[in-house]
Amino acid sequence: MDKCKELYDAAHRLLYPDFSQAYFDDDLTALQRRVSELSDELIVRRGSTPETEGALCLALLMGCCASVCDDGAETCRKQAVLDRIERVLPKLPASLLKCRLLTFAYGEVFDERLAAEALSVFRSWEGRPLSAEETEIRETLCELMQYPVCEKI
Repeated sequence: MDKCKELYDAAHRLLYPDFSQAYFDDDLTALQRRVSELSDELIVRRGSTPETEGALCLALLMGCCASVCDDGAETCRKQAVLDRIERVLPKLPASLLKCRLLTFAYGEVFDERLAAEALSVFRSWEGRPLSAEETEIRETLCELMQYPVCEKI
């Protein structure tokens, strides 16, 4: 699943740019092209476990979110990935992966059930410091929800 990780990392760079670094149009164009190529290749694959399927779905959905092309094919791809996420979510334990899936899916469909489940996962982390990745996805969900209670989780 190296290509899955590559897609996740490339989409993450587009969705969460590091403004301390200089970006050039050619770099962004090449990165967007790579996201598109990897998405085309990986959309037909399936994970052998709920965790690998979840990771693949997350990378694919992030790739869709990072795509600058929003034609009918991309909309169909996004819906297919959302359908896969819906099937894999019940099989995943409360984890960072599940929280990421819930958050990115919520950002596409704004189904309050998804946000409520993500908040439940966050609350299960109470009493310990959050990792950088946990903090990032928490902030993403809070921005999407515009939810003041997020300050307490």
